[in-house]
Order: sequence, then C-alpha cells, then structure tokens
Amino acid sequence: MNTDEIRVFQGRLVRFTAWGLSHEEANQLADKLVARDREGDDRRLCLECDHLRGTFCRNYREADIGEYLPRDFVTLFQRCAGFTGTSNTSGFK
Repeated sequence: MNTDEIRVFQGRLVRFTAWGLSHEEANQLADKLVARDREGDDRRLCLECDHLRGTFCRNYREADIGEYLPRDFVTLFQRCAGFTGTSNTSGFK
C-alpha cells in the first residue's frame, strides 16, 4: 500500500471497530476496500457513509431503503443514491 492507502486504511479500521466490528473483521473489510478502490469499483458500504448512525440510515428516503438496517447489510457492497462518504473512509477517484 502507498502512503494515502495506508492513511485511509487506518481511518477505516478506527471507524469500523468503533462501530463494533472486531479488529480482525475490520481489517478484512478494510483490505477488501483497498482492492475495491484500486479496481475503481463504485459500490460502497453503509459503514462508509456519513448518514449511518448505528444501524439507522438518516438518509433512507434518498437511499430508497428502510430506516433501520440489518447489521449484515451495512457491510455489503452496494450502489446507493443517498451515499455521502466520510472523510476518513473515502476511496480514491
């Protein structure tokens, strides 16, 4: 990983573990996101979004989903019309 990727990776670890993932789960997910960013995949995780609070989406109408999201749902790659990236988890464009 280059310097920018390491910085983003570390920010993701902090966010994901604060959300409740184990360090191992957070590390695996952050690794997948490095690969996603490198491949230019435009799918996102709810965990990367500013609108997620716990398992509640504050932008659920724009996202066209329910207000409360299953725990597994927030770690799935998806395209979301309501997504707004966070400063410490955003990928590279």
